[in-house]
Amino acid sequence: LVLIYLGQKWMANREPYNLKRPLLFYGNVGLAVFSTIGTISCAASLVRLSSNMMVLTFYVLKIIELGDTAFIVLRKSPLQFLHWYHHMTALSMMKAL
Repeated sequence: LVLIYLGQKWMANREPYNLKRPLLFYGNVGLAVFSTIGTISCAASLVRLSSNMMVLTFYVLKIIELGDTAFIVLRKSPLQFLHWYHHMTALSMMKAL
């Protein structure tokens, strides 16, 4: 939440960035690849019942997925409540596990 606040303050007097190419890689290619790897890793971990390393991998991928919030802030797009609420609850659930 602090980074969202600071990012929006930093962007207040700046022009929005044109992030079409980075978003193409990050949003379409990058997250699809990382999510696929995470899904395969977690499924394999359930089969083998060796979840410690696979759960850590899943956590790391969830943290990487927070990058989409940075793109939203840098493009000065509206940040929907559901977006940041999802990320905050996902991170708090990770701590609980």
